[in-house]
Parts: sequence; C-alpha cells; structure tokens
Amino acid sequence: MNITLSYKTAVLFIFLLSIFVTSCKNNKPDAQATAILNSTAKPDQKLRELDALIEKSPNNAILYYRRALMNNDLKQYEVAKADIEKAVSLDSTKSDYYIAEGDIYMNVLYSKGAIASYQKAILCDTTNGNAYEKLGELAYYIKDRETSITNLNAAIRHDRTMAKAWYFKGLNYSETGDNRVAISNFQKAIDVNPNYFDAYLNIGVLYAGDKDKRALDYYNTAIQLQPVNPAALYARGLYYQNIDSIQLAINDYNSILKRIPDYKSANYNLGYCYFSLGQYEKALPYFTVAIEKDPGYVEAYYGRGLCYENLKKNELARAEFKKALQLKPGNKDVERELNGLGK
Repeated sequence: MNITLSYKTAVLFIFLLSIFVTSCKNNKPDAQATAILNSTAKPDQKLRELDALIEKSPNNAILYYRRALMNNDLKQYEVAKADIEKAVSLDSTKSDYYIAEGDIYMNVLYSKGAIASYQKAILCDTTNGNAYEKLGELAYYIKDRETSITNLNAAIRHDRTMAKAWYFKGLNYSETGDNRVAISNFQKAIDVNPNYFDAYLNIGVLYAGDKDKRALDYYNTAIQLQPVNPAALYARGLYYQNIDSIQLAINDYNSILKRIPDYKSANYNLGYCYFSLGQYEKALPYFTVAIEKDPGYVEAYYGRGLCYENLKKNELARAEFKKALQLKPGNKDVERELNGLGK
C-alpha cells in the first residue's frame, strides 16, 4: 500500500513539474517581448526584435498578440490584423486577444467583424466588462440605443470604475433628450476619472443649452485639463455669445485664432459678434476666412451680405445674397434681404 502511494505521488510530481517547465518555457518569450516593448528603443528596432522572437517561437500566440498591439499603435492596421488573427488561430481561449482583434477590425472599418470578436471575448470570459463596453460603444455609433445601454449596463455591473461606459451611457441619454440622466452619467464618469475632458465638455454643453451658468464651471475645468484643445474654449465662447456677453465671447474666439487662425467656426462667430456690435468693417474679414475654409458656408455669405448692406454697399450685398440662395434655394431670410435691396 505504501509503495503504491509513493508511486502515485512520484507520477503526480513529475506531471506537475512538466507543467511548470512548459509554463516557464512559454512565459520566457512573453517576458522578453514585454521587455522589448518597455524599452526605450525606437519602434523599428522593437519590431525587429519582436520579429526575431517570433522566428524562434513561430507558434507562440502571445508574441503575435504583442506585435499586433504595437503595429496597431503605429497605425499599421493591416499588419496588425494579420498578427492578431494569427494569435487567435493559435490560442482561441484568450478574451484579451479577441478584444484586440475587435479594436483592430474597427480601425480597418470592419465593424461586423469587430462585433463578432467582442462577442467571442465575452464567451471566453463572461466577466470581461471591457468587451461589453466595446459592444455598447459600437451600438451607440450605429444609433441602436437599447442595445448600447444594455451592454454598457453589463459593463458597469462587472466594473463600476469603467468611466468610458458611464460616458457612453451619458451620450445615449443626451441624444434621446433626457438631459438629467445624461448629466448624471457624465458626472459618474468624472467621479471615476476626474480628468475626463469629454465628460466635462458634454455636461457644459447640456447646461449651456438652458443658459445655466453651471456650464461655465465645467467648461473652465475642461479648459484647465486641455488648454490647447479648442473645443472647450469654443463652447465657452458660444455660451457667452448666447447670453449676450459678447466681449467675453470675442476674447475666447480670439484665443483660439491665435493658435488656429483658420478655425472656421471661430472666424464665423467672431464675424457674427462684431456684426452684432455694429462693427461691420471689422466683421467682414472673419466671414471671408470662414468662406475660404468652406466655400459652401451659406450663413457666412449671408453675414457678409448683411455687413455690405449696412455699409451701403448694395451691389456687393446683392452678390453675397445671390450666392447664398444659389447654395440654399428658398432661404426666407436671404430672400427677404435680397428683395429689400430692390433692383
């Protein structure tokens, strides 16, 4: 009896040892790949080193996975696609591989394949909140609100710290007009990630729609987070413009143009602001830049026409109004101004 037990124990020990040795062999290339990716070498050098590892271990799925992620970051999407598909073919049990495959498919505009990959990620690991979030995000983009919210809720159930899931829930509710619930979800995204620029910006936009001064708090925080991003500065300028704080709006638009002189909307809005102050000559060049950036900008032609009309330059005004009508026939405002000029 003792001899039999000893024999079984020995067999079990040998079996476990073989698993350990195999595991060490499999982990070594991954450790090497991780070291390569974390090194300070240039991307081309890192890729060459990964290529060499794959040549030595051509059936190691994780090496293809690592190289796929790197090529995806480098925007070499077709190469990344080939690598991640190879990784999945070698090991179809890894949820993270399918998520990477879905992300890469999205980058090559293969949304159907991305959906299938994210679903396979969930089959591999039903607790993978990231996969549910990706499906929720995709459903949002195709305007399937119900499916989007269902998947985002599933993501949050598995990980309540997933700021992006809260954020996309906010976007869904915002687009259905439920601003209160939208703001609540954007705020939860901020609670998880206090640096979530887009969440601050969207709350600001929703408050600004009601001319609620709380918009300024969120716009100001967004500007502090990303001072060179024109989106929040433009949104704050538009808020000031809509509450008739014209000089504050002008200040924000000018701040944008110092960095981005041909920013179309900021130029148009500056033209509008100066026009509203009766400074028609000053408004003209801003409408002109807007038109140069977008030759089909009906409102800019109309604005420039109004400036000429107020400057008593009726022929120039008439030409602008005619151009606006050519671009948008039947525009009542333009027709009224054109008829008011006479023949």
